[in-house]
Amino acid sequence: MLEKLCEFYNIQCDFISGSNLCGQNEGDSVKNIKKKYESTCIEMVTSQKIHLLVIDDFHLSIAANLGRNVSSTTNSQVLISYLMNLADNPYIHNVRVPIILIGNNFTNIYSALIRNGRMNFFKWFPTINDKINIVYYMFKKFYPSINYDDISNLVQKYKNQYIAFFQQVLYQLFFNEFDSVINEFHLKRGNILINDVTGLIEKKLKNTKKINTELLLEYAKIQEENKAQRFD
Repeated sequence: MLEKLCEFYNIQCDFISGSNLCGQNEGDSVKNIKKKYESTCIEMVTSQKIHLLVIDDFHLSIAANLGRNVSSTTNSQVLISYLMNLADNPYIHNVRVPIILIGNNFTNIYSALIRNGRMNFFKWFPTINDKINIVYYMFKKFYPSINYDDISNLVQKYKNQYIAFFQQVLYQLFFNEFDSVINEFHLKRGNILINDVTGLIEKKLKNTKKINTELLLEYAKIQEENKAQRFD
């Protein structure tokens, strides 16, 4: 959704994952985000185009406060200090690049980062129609002939599920096609080239059997069962 909005307003999004902020060695987290932020500032100056730095899955980063019984690492302490300093003094090369943090749960984020003046919160809860449209275009990218009503039936059946749930249903459908292509190569005892596999999958997706409500609900049920097993 953020990418589409930025595309509409001609804003460039530079992404970094929350997992990239963790780093393996002391100080890696700050080096990673500092390098990305400075390169975004330079790009904004040279391109004369508005840029955003987007930290995806920020709730997974080490800036989270994991609880009183969990000691913070040097990496997390330095990262928190850098982010607070950046919020208070954001200008590099005489430009200010906004930072957008995307995440599912900000309740454990270090409190000093979220005080007034450093961070503003925006919550988005998609309506059922929003979900249907998002999931429809998500499937349409892989299955151009997908029927809108079938997607509508799927989403309304699982209306309380997150978008990620429907994405997993899509991936399961897609990778089943992938497996069938691999099996074809195996039966023919041929050598497998990635380009050949990709081309065959794309061809197979275009010629695949019609995906209807029953098939989508079948895969959704499998995904729901898999999810339940992971939390048992």
